[in-house]
Amino acid sequence: MPSFNSLQPFGWTSSFLNCLPENCIPGRILSDFGREFLVKFPDTECRAILSGSVFTREETPIIGDWIFVHELSDSSKPVISGILPRYNILFRKKPGKLGKQFLGANLDYCFLMQGLDDDYNLSRLERFLGLSLDAGIPPVVVLNKRDIAVELMEKVASVRELLPPSVPIFTISAKTGEGMEELQSFLQTGTTIAVLGSSGAGKSTFLNTLLGEETQKTNEVRQDDSKGRHTTVHRELFLLPQGALLLDSPGIRELQLWEPGKSNGTAFPDILELAQKCKFRDCQHQEEPGCAVREALELGILSERRYKNYLKLQKEEKYLRQLGDEVEARKKRQEDKKLHKLIRRTMKNKKKNRFG
Repeated sequence: MPSFNSLQPFGWTSSFLNCLPENCIPGRILSDFGREFLVKFPDTECRAILSGSVFTREETPIIGDWIFVHELSDSSKPVISGILPRYNILFRKKPGKLGKQFLGANLDYCFLMQGLDDDYNLSRLERFLGLSLDAGIPPVVVLNKRDIAVELMEKVASVRELLPPSVPIFTISAKTGEGMEELQSFLQTGTTIAVLGSSGAGKSTFLNTLLGEETQKTNEVRQDDSKGRHTTVHRELFLLPQGALLLDSPGIRELQLWEPGKSNGTAFPDILELAQKCKFRDCQHQEEPGCAVREALELGILSERRYKNYLKLQKEEKYLRQLGDEVEARKKRQEDKKLHKLIRRTMKNKKKNRFG
């Protein structure tokens, strides 16, 4: 039985081998170019194409997937025949439409990066936290630009307050390298990390510092609001000198929920616990009497910002439920219409055969 030891630096484990079809060659997707993918195979790295007869548009591989081919050839691009089971998948709601946008698969950590300049935003961080926890991926908060930070300790304390105790926080300067050594324990060989943050958080500078070279182009952020342009235009897995794989992706400017009722539980466990003490089980935590969440807000136990962000996410959840119901209703109407057409056609053929 082959071992594929050369793939271990890219995250290969024996658990994938147990799922690999006989006489097939595995590889990991490093970059996505539409119908082609850059894949790391045991002895080569090359572009591979999809088998049109195997994959639908919704089932195509994504960055971080382990795929397999039946053969490798020097004269033609290998054809991806299937995907090995994922142990997790990171996704968000597609901006402006119903559906998932897949960000990566088979990830060991999510680095949630924010700048300590005007990019600093606790409500946005709560959303990134929910995204990571919903996918079952351990989050690590990385606060960048500490070399220019104002009120550093106060900002770190505010972040600590909203995070579960198990989530670590690091303050770094990707530009100067300050604090970067503290992340070394997460950068072990075979570990795969996604870096999530908005444009201007410093993700590309972070990657360049780890690589020791300017692989990703960087742009200066605007001085008035610390916003940056998308310097990373597509997702790509980079093998770092430290041993880990880093998934760099374009900055996320819009982060919406996907699964109603889930993110509020993972990103707001304190509010969820308070809600258990509300007088009414269906309490919306606004004007209802006996609301434990409102009481905590009035006593200063719960911050106004966190409470408002929670309500905002609840509103998004309600919208998603309604949108999902409308989509299901539309599909049901289309199915019923097809069925009625089939029945009419069948009855017409029966009459024709009977009197024909």
